[in-house]
Amino acid sequence: MRTLFMITVFMLMVSGASSSKQGTQKIFKATYIEPIHLKLDSINVKVRELEMLVKEYQLN
Repeated sequence: MRTLFMITVFMLMVSGASSSKQGTQKIFKATYIEPIHLKLDSINVKVRELEMLVKEYQLN
């Protein structure tokens, strides 16, 4: 129980809940540079390539 309390307090400190700043504050900054839809598009291309390779392998 004490551990759960300590984790909660730590998260509040990290998030700046006790800060005197006005407005919303981000806990974590975004680590990706490109927009998410571009990343999803590149994943979809890889999936299609993999599907084509599997079909080619099954035919041989």
